[in-house]
Amino acid sequence: MLFRSDGSGVVTGVAAGNADIEFKNSDGCTDTVTVTVNPKPSINEASPSVCVGSTTTLTATGTPDPTTPWRSLNTTYATVDGSGVVTGVAAGNADIEFKNSDGCTDTVTVTVYPAVTINAGTDQTICSIGKANLSGRSEEHTSELQSQSTIS
Repeated sequence: MLFRSDGSGVVTGVAAGNADIEFKNSDGCTDTVTVTVNPKPSINEASPSVCVGSTTTLTATGTPDPTTPWRSLNTTYATVDGSGVVTGVAAGNADIEFKNSDGCTDTVTVTVYPAVTINAGTDQTICSIGKANLSGRSEEHTSELQSQSTIS
């Protein structure tokens, strides 16, 4: 099945392909029209995210629209270039839309997180077998060092 009809002339595409639809009036006169259902593109990333000032790249199925394949529906939070590179502008959510060459679209919500400024404290000097305790602080959180480095 390529389409559904509600009986009043509204046709909804459900799969890609062509379908001939015949209309018949109460006098028995008919007319036929071919309806082409184009495939809907799909953005490959399900739950993309980016930090303010950073980028992430989105990809999608189908042939991109030659003029404007990607656009941000809320440039307050994120922008996107013609190649799908999203830049975080401000913390929040931005809907990013992909349009294929048939004019069909798909949209995904990109979560933009605040930029992180990390300050791990002052530089320290230790002996070759010594240890140093470090902790990190960002604007949003305080955390302990998650990994240790050995210098040889």
